[in-house]
Amino acid sequence: SVSSSGTGRWRRLTAANSAGAFTAINPVRVYDSRWSGVGGVTTGALNTGNNREVGVADGRSDTGTVNAANAVPAGARAIAYNLTITNTVGSGFLAVSPAGTGTDASTINWSAAGTTAANAAIVAVSTTRTIRVAAGGPGATDFIVDVAGYWL
Repeated sequence: SVSSSGTGRWRRLTAANSAGAFTAINPVRVYDSRWSGVGGVTTGALNTGNNREVGVADGRSDTGTVNAANAVPAGARAIAYNLTITNTVGSGFLAVSPAGTGTDASTINWSAAGTTAANAAIVAVSTTRTIRVAAGGPGATDFIVDVAGYWL
């Protein structure tokens, strides 16, 4: 029961297929499509109709090398993140979902070339600590993912 609130009501803290308590972390960059020469990481602008699986487990430096291993630990169910778009072409949107799934709900939109914008959101992560970023609309964009916390 939640005794400190004085309500005496029960609440679920964690269970199978549900996220438990939130753990805030010092924000870490986990992906930047502008990186080049990063082993095993697909980079470059994301064009409409394409998607990319992005690992969120490790924080990375400005060059893409791991500098915060397991910033999002194994067993994490969801992350709080910031998605930034930059170097946009045309107009479009990005939609974020757990890896291996998809969604029609946009996470961030742009309507002109040369836009830089950011949006904070929450998304479930796959068991491999990855998310899927999909591009829609007629344009393309570079994008950045920073993680600010996770749920176990």
